[in-house]
Amino acid sequence: LGENGLLSATDKLGTTAQADAYALEIKAAFKEKGIREYVDSYTNQLFVILTEEQAEVLGKEYTFEHQQDLADGSKVVRFCTSWATTEAEKDQLIRDIRAL
Repeated sequence: LGENGLLSATDKLGTTAQADAYALEIKAAFKEKGIREYVDSYTNQLFVILTEEQAEVLGKEYTFEHQQDLADGSKVVRFCTSWATTEAEKDQLIRDIRAL
């Protein structure tokens, strides 16, 4: 943080890039597990299609936004990383995705 308690432009770009990088790692874990994307995103926001059971399991430990229900009963949900997402949090989510 700068003297005024705010992030500098350089710090903001660095933390934004880190959030995007973490999201791409999470995206790869979903793909490896065969979980489809609803929108192909390369930002810190991931839109994936989960079964009811997958959403229930991940919902016990993680906060994600329900976007819509699909005709087959699956759910479109949004996961979002941020400047505050830690490497440990990202790694745990990846482990939990792989365990689905």
